[in-house]
Amino acid sequence: KNKGFTLIELSIVLVIIGIMLYSGISIGAIQVEAAKMKQTRDKINKIDRAIQLYFETNNALPCPAGGALPLNDIGFGKGASSNPSTNLSDTDCPNANDLFDDANGNSDVIYLGVVPTRDLDLSDDFMMDGWGNRITYVVSKHCVDPDNWSDSDLSNLHKCTTGVDIADSSSPADADGDGDVNFEPGGNIMVLDDTDDTVRSSQVAYIIISHGKNGLGGWTDEGSRITTAPDSSPFDLDNASLTMSDGTGGDEFNYSYRDDMIADYEGASPTVYFDDIVSWKTAPQMWFEKTH
Repeated sequence: KNKGFTLIELSIVLVIIGIMLYSGISIGAIQVEAAKMKQTRDKINKIDRAIQLYFETNNALPCPAGGALPLNDIGFGKGASSNPSTNLSDTDCPNANDLFDDANGNSDVIYLGVVPTRDLDLSDDFMMDGWGNRITYVVSKHCVDPDNWSDSDLSNLHKCTTGVDIADSSSPADADGDGDVNFEPGGNIMVLDDTDDTVRSSQVAYIIISHGKNGLGGWTDEGSRITTAPDSSPFDLDNASLTMSDGTGGDEFNYSYRDDMIADYEGASPTVYFDDIVSWKTAPQMWFEKTH
């Protein structure tokens, strides 16, 4: 008699094969996401360095480029400040997507757009994260004018930082009289964590954001803004400057942003989901790197 597999035996074999295939696909998907995250972190690290070099060359931060500009637009990748002046109201970032107030009610002092690759002498590829979306760049208006970095008048409300080494105990730059260098912070951007809304800094000069796997709040490679995402949380929405993750409620651009641990694992609660990769600096940090 010819013997073969029973239906039960075949079913068991097929189940085992299915489990092995699913495991292989899952591991492959995890590796792909890990590669995208590493690529994005590497890009952001290089963008940070390029911004630092731009500051050391120009004594100011670059303006954001326009997130919605198409690739063939003459202004693509360009921040282009206009009317730089000791008078803050005369400083302008014409290609930024929006301008809004800070936590203290100062009007129109924070610019939002995307990484100005052309101004930073980076290839345009550095504007895109590992998921193919444009990387957001937000900057304090106080910090795009070189006069606001070098003026030693600490009473200037438009100060980004002084950057002047003053060891005289009679000077407000050394109020404690210890003779140390003191850099006056003046950024307007606030960064909080996700755990208990702790303020990590309320005087950030600039912040870079990849909106991660779901892309919520970012611009695509073609320049359209992503306003909906299946996975989101109040923290994702804060970085996306959106009222609701379903795209309703419109934009809510403000001074507040989030930087915390990634929580984008399968089954993550919508209340804690967070997939943004973030980097930021205060003006004193930038001066410290410049002088050391």
